[in-house]
Amino acid sequence: MAQVFIDSLIREPQLASVPVVLKKRNHFGSWSKPPPGSLKFNVDGSAFGKHGPAGIGGVLRDEEGNTLVVFSKSIGVADSNFAEVMAIREAFIIFSVSKWCDSIMLIVESDSENA
Repeated sequence: MAQVFIDSLIREPQLASVPVVLKKRNHFGSWSKPPPGSLKFNVDGSAFGKHGPAGIGGVLRDEEGNTLVVFSKSIGVADSNFAEVMAIREAFIIFSVSKWCDSIMLIVESDSENA
């Protein structure tokens, strides 16, 4: 059941019980703190080659820039687009079981236009 919910949340973030903002990050811009009352998950996915060993990672920070959660893991063989979506999905999963889930807005920032 949780799997279905997370996948639905990725497709339709408005289903979240707290506001979720998906943003495309500019590769050349600098990181900015999330607005007061929110947290920001910066995520990335990468693959070696068009279809090769892939991994995902992310950092959740508060409005003061403090790091709250970090994740990084291999996802097997994939392309970079799939890896990026899996990084966003992992951020949602982690946030959905966190103590902040019911009380604070989440911003998920990625550098992928496709994701």
